[in-house]
Amino acid sequence: MYFPPSFFDIMVHLTIHLVTEIQLCGLDYMRWMYPIEHYMKTLKGYVKNRSRPEGCIVERYIVEEAVEFCTEYLSNVDSIGLPKSRHQRRTEGEGIMGNDIVTISRTEWEQAHLYVLHNTNEVEPFIERHKNILRTINPSSISENLRWLASGPSVHVISYSGYLINGYTFYTKEQDSQSTMQNSGVTLVAQSLHVSSSKDQNPIYANMSYFGVIQQIWELDYMKFRVPMFGCKWVDNNNGVRIDESGFLQVDFNKEGYKNDPFILASQAQQVFYVTDPIDKKWSIVLVSNKIYENHDHYHKEIDIEDCPFLGISQLLENGPKTDDNLYMRYDHDDEISNKNRQKASNPTYPYRKSRTGYARLEQKMLQETGSNATSIPRHILWKAARVNKKGLIDNEKVVEVWAHCESLSQLESQELNPHEDILAKVLNVPEYPGRVRGVGQPHRLRYYSMYTTYLFK
Repeated sequence: MYFPPSFFDIMVHLTIHLVTEIQLCGLDYMRWMYPIEHYMKTLKGYVKNRSRPEGCIVERYIVEEAVEFCTEYLSNVDSIGLPKSRHQRRTEGEGIMGNDIVTISRTEWEQAHLYVLHNTNEVEPFIERHKNILRTINPSSISENLRWLASGPSVHVISYSGYLINGYTFYTKEQDSQSTMQNSGVTLVAQSLHVSSSKDQNPIYANMSYFGVIQQIWELDYMKFRVPMFGCKWVDNNNGVRIDESGFLQVDFNKEGYKNDPFILASQAQQVFYVTDPIDKKWSIVLVSNKIYENHDHYHKEIDIEDCPFLGISQLLENGPKTDDNLYMRYDHDDEISNKNRQKASNPTYPYRKSRTGYARLEQKMLQETGSNATSIPRHILWKAARVNKKGLIDNEKVVEVWAHCESLSQLESQELNPHEDILAKVLNVPEYPGRVRGVGQPHRLRYYSMYTTYLFK
């Protein structure tokens, strides 16, 4: 069949030629040259030196790859600026020291895993019912987390020496022995069964505080998530906890208890500190710590502990004020203080030569010898007279230099009575201390001496 050229408009051209072209050449995207031509245009744009087009394309392409690599790298790098708070991940929990993979025993594995099961919200409803009934009634209602919990954690756990969680920094007891700070003390408030006696038929559940120190910090690996755990040495509440006469809560770490249940969730832990009782060394006083969050606010969660004993008005009136009439004196520092004072006095900068004669007596003696009607003598003259030996000579080179400078200034300037601005102050170039005035004597202090000399000057 033959068609005239006027028959072939754009639509007829598509139906006649393109279908045959696809049958002969295959799919269009496998032989489409537009993407290649478009990229060739990009490569041609790299050329800046027409005499070396290949070199321009190579160099520009390398630069573009380097820029793309830097862009992808910087997207995962912390920017320069304000540092991140060191308390940022304390609430969620993060290990800070150690990070070792250790293999735990089957007993420890069962103890830690059992505690996780009993303290996970998703497990609680399943503990109260029979598992077989739940599988038949709700075969598809088990969450993914519960499936992994049912499989149990790996026998290889991550062990830490320190951990940040709940706004606290926790250390193991071993790490505490190497640190200047105590961060291994821990307390847990939990419900326990209370009975008044062996014949009590109505036991009740009530909150009780347990105290211990952290021995191990683990993260149990359940494949999809991890659970931080603290393995602790607990004090037996029956005979290892007491309140002394002053109202302080004390614990005895020699009374260890609850050895079959040493683990707790790290999120349940609260930090406490233990201070050894100075009277009875086997008892330790319990002190409460404060939480620190990202905004650096302190939050104190109260537990059944008193930091300080409280005495009411009736107790104070009943006991009356206590007075201590005994006098105490320390002798353990006498030699040290005496040696320091003796060392200072043995090597003075400007030696004083008048023995026990003070400036006040020296000034009075000089006024009597001169027969002057003046009420005082300038400080630099008194200072020089106190450093002359019995022969009337100055035997110290530094004193000679100071006195020569004082004489030169006294010829150029009028005498100023203010101790901040007089000749001696300018020569020594050392400010006066509030407790004394050099060249005057012990009774005078800077403030009152300035007022006194100003009054005399007027």
